[in-house]
Amino acid sequence: MLYMILTHEKLNFVQKYKIELLAFAHQTSKYVGEIELLPLARQKCHSGFITQQDDYVPAVHLLGAFVVFSAGLVYQWVHTYITYRVYRSGVARHVGVGWVVAQAIISLLSLVFFVGATLFAGLAGRSRRRHIGHGTFHWSTRDGGFAYHVLSSACEWAMSTTFLVYFLTFHPDFKQMKIDIVVRRRSSGSHHGYDSIVNSENTPLTH
Repeated sequence: MLYMILTHEKLNFVQKYKIELLAFAHQTSKYVGEIELLPLARQKCHSGFITQQDDYVPAVHLLGAFVVFSAGLVYQWVHTYITYRVYRSGVARHVGVGWVVAQAIISLLSLVFFVGATLFAGLAGRSRRRHIGHGTFHWSTRDGGFAYHVLSSACEWAMSTTFLVYFLTFHPDFKQMKIDIVVRRRSSGSHHGYDSIVNSENTPLTH
């Protein structure tokens, strides 16, 4: 009934989505028996409410993306420099020149994609402001700056990929590490609150 009273002309995109999802849950819950779709629909609506500000406040989204990617780029170059210094010092035999070169190439690609994403995003926004678009949710090929927008998005995804690939270069470092788990039994009579270290994983924790 609520779905029929509220008209689409008076609702924004997110509100329409919420109402349609709730209406679908009400209709289908009659046929699925014990499966409760309405709570799931409500959770989905709440999550949509939390994230809808990305659509209404694009400047905040762009600022957050800029901070994340710029900080990640700085981290890549700092870590690459540290790897180079470790290689020159010879303190870690597993750090070779190929590892340093690989990190430098990935960092350089990230820098290129970062500059491309920032540049094309600025050109896309400038072109779109001079052209009446078709809304803020989706770009159309008829919108101004559409080509720049596609290039900016492609550079952003490529930069995200280079970040993930860069994380894979940490494998030689972590491969040299060994983690030992120490199990202690809490005791009120012990000075530090724990008894002596358990000898092995087969040692009983209780007397």
